Amino acid sequence: MTTLWLRDLRPRIVGIVAVVTSIFVFTLIAMWMSQSMDKSIYEALPEAMLTMTGVPSGASIEVMAYSQMIAFLGALTAAGYAVAVGTGVVAGQERARLLQVTLAQPLSRSRVAATKAVTLVVVVAIISAGLWATSLLAAAPFDIRLGDSHLVALAVALGANALFCGAVAFAIGAATGNPSLAGNVASIVVVVGWLLAGLLPSWSKTADFVDYIPWSWYSKPQVLVNGLDGGRLALLLGGSAVLIAVGIACFVRRDLTTIAPRSLADRLAALMPTRSGVSRKNGRTPSLLGLTLSRRGGLLVTVASIMSGMGILLGPMYEQMAPQVASLSTTMPKEIFEMWGAGDMSTPAGFYWGEMFGLLGPAAVIALGVAVAAGMGADEQERRLRSVLAVTTRARLAAVHVGAQVALVVGAAAVTGLALWCGAALGKLDLPAGNILGASVHLAALGLFVSATALLAAAVAGSSSAATWTGVGVAVIGYGIDVAVKMVSKYADWGVVSPFHWYGSSQPLANGADWAHVAVLVAGAVAFWAAAFPLFQRRDLTA
Repeated sequence: MTTLWLRDLRPRIVGIVAVVTSIFVFTLIAMWMSQSMDKSIYEALPEAMLTMTGVPSGASIEVMAYSQMIAFLGALTAAGYAVAVGTGVVAGQERARLLQVTLAQPLSRSRVAATKAVTLVVVVAIISAGLWATSLLAAAPFDIRLGDSHLVALAVALGANALFCGAVAFAIGAATGNPSLAGNVASIVVVVGWLLAGLLPSWSKTADFVDYIPWSWYSKPQVLVNGLDGGRLALLLGGSAVLIAVGIACFVRRDLTTIAPRSLADRLAALMPTRSGVSRKNGRTPSLLGLTLSRRGGLLVTVASIMSGMGILLGPMYEQMAPQVASLSTTMPKEIFEMWGAGDMSTPAGFYWGEMFGLLGPAAVIALGVAVAAGMGADEQERRLRSVLAVTTRARLAAVHVGAQVALVVGAAAVTGLALWCGAALGKLDLPAGNILGASVHLAALGLFVSATALLAAAVAGSSSAATWTGVGVAVIGYGIDVAVKMVSKYADWGVVSPFHWYGSSQPLANGADWAHVAVLVAGAVAFWAAAFPLFQRRDLTA
C-alpha cells in the first residue's frame, strides 16, 4: 500500500512545491510592501475593525498579509489543487486506463481506493504544513510581532477545507469514473461556496443561510484571529471522511469503464476522410475546431452557469445590501478592498467589479483558455498526435487551438457581460450597457493574453503540465503584483508589468473600455501565438 500511494504522490511533488512556493513569495512581497504603508489609518481603527481586516490583537499590521495571502489566496489555491488531486487519483487514472493496469495486480478494489484516498490526504497535509512553515519563514526578514496570531490553527483549518473540497471530487470521480463531472462539481463547490460565504452575511435576510455553506465552516471563524472552532472543524473533517467512504464504497461495487471516452485523436481517426474528401462515418468533412471545442463543453457549461447565476443574482442582492455595503466602504481602508481586487464597493460598478470581475471573472476565462492549451500538450504527451497529424498539418492544428481559445474566452466574457446586464436591470442599478460591454471586452482581452502564454508553453514543451503551470503562473503572479503595487503608491509604476494592470486599472465597468489597454493585452496575445507557430512546427514532437 505504501508503494502505491508513493507512486501516486511523486508526480504531484512539483504541484505541491509550486503551491507552497507561490504563496510564500506573495506573502513576502505583501509584507515588504506593507512596510511602506501608512499605518496610522489602522492604528485609529477599533479592535472589531482590525479583526475584520485579519489583524490579531498585539500583532503588527504586516500580519494582515497572512490573512490575505495565506488565509484567502492560499486557501483557494490549496482547495483548487486538492480538487485536481481528488479528480485525478481515481477518475483521471481510470480515464487514462492506468487504474485497470493497477487492478490487474493481486490487489483488492477497496485497498486500491483507500490508497488513492491516502494520497489525497497526504498531499493536503504536506501543503498545509508547508504553508505553516513558510508563514513563519516569511516573518524572519522583517520586524513583525505575531501577537495572538494562530498560524498553526490557520494551517489546520485551511487543510481541512482543502481536504473537504478534494473529497467531493474524489467521491464523485470514484462513484462515476467521470473526471470532468468530478472536477466541475467540486470546482462549483469551491467557487460558489467562497462567493456565498462572503455575500450571504452582508444581507440580514440571508445571513442565517451561510452556516449551510461548507466554505463558511472554514472562513467564518476567522481562525487566524480567533483560533480553531471545534464544531466547524469537525464538520469539515467529518464531511471529508463521509465523502471518501462513499467514494470507496461506490468504487468497490460498480463496473469500471472498460472503454475510455474517445480522445480528440481517436475521434479524428474515426472520421478520417477518404480520398474523395468526405468522412468514412457520415459523409461529411469533420470539423477539427468543433471537436476541439467539444472537449471543453463540460467546463464551458460550468463556467457559464456560475457566471450567469452570479451576474443575475448580484443585482437584486445589491439593491438590498446597499446600506451595509456603503457603511463598510466608508469604514474599511481602501487597501483592504484592493487586496480583494475591488475598489469603491459603495457603487454598483465597484460592487460588481469586486464580486465578479476582480477575481472570479478572470479565473473563469483563463481556466477555459488554459484548458485548451493543456489539451494540445496532453495529446502530444500521451502520444496521440500521430493520428491527429494524419488528417491535418501542424500549422492547422495550432491554428485550431488558437481559434478554440478565442471562441471559449470571448464566449465566456460575453455570457458574463450579458448576465451582468440582466442583473443590473433586475436590480435597477445605474450601469450603462456601454460600460458593461467595455468591462467584458477587458475581461476577454485578459483571458486571451494569459491563454496565449499557455499555448506557447504547450508548443515549446509538448506537455499539459507546462501549459497549465505557465498559464496559472502568469495569472497568479500578475494578480499578486497588481495587488501589491496598489498597496503602496511609490511602487505604482511597477504595475505595468502585470496583465491585470492593463485589465483593471482604468476601471472599465465605471468608465467604459480603455481601448489602448485592450490593445496592449491583445497585441501581447497575438505575439505569443505568433511565436508558438514556428516553434511548434520546427520542434521534434514526441512520437
